[in-house]
Amino acid sequence: MEMARLYRGDARELRSGGQMKRLGCCGIFLLLLIAGCQTGDQDASFVLFDKKPILISEEVVDRGVVIGHILATETAKDNTTRVQIRIAADQRHRMTDQVVFVAAAGRLTLSDMKKVGNPQGSGAIYLGFRSGKELFWFKTRTLFSRSAAVRAQREALRLSARFP
Repeated sequence: MEMARLYRGDARELRSGGQMKRLGCCGIFLLLLIAGCQTGDQDASFVLFDKKPILISEEVVDRGVVIGHILATETAKDNTTRVQIRIAADQRHRMTDQVVFVAAAGRLTLSDMKKVGNPQGSGAIYLGFRSGKELFWFKTRTLFSRSAAVRAQREALRLSARFP
């Protein structure tokens, strides 16, 4: 009888030790998951609009293919809007200094000013247009200037100054 009590006591100790190991493993997994989420936001870039765009979908597309997602949208008092995006790792080569974005059909769509450009890293700032028509008029206004893409970058930086 005494032997049976000892056996049950050992089983309880083993069971509580196993629970502690599982709890510890779950805690470590949770910490790794949180750390992974925090480092992922460092891959984000920003698209700035002079007025609030109509975005229904969270997708960022290029020629009908989803290349990323919208992480957050922030609107200033004057309706200047900053959209935080993350582009998929296999599509980051598309992000150059020649890229702008258009809010078309409720989705954020990538548009190239020129086909070849200098690669941009995470945290880059891009200019956004609320329609293809706005992009057309921007290109028309900058037709005789040195580079429409340089003007787009300057405009995006000017708009980003409106956010803290």
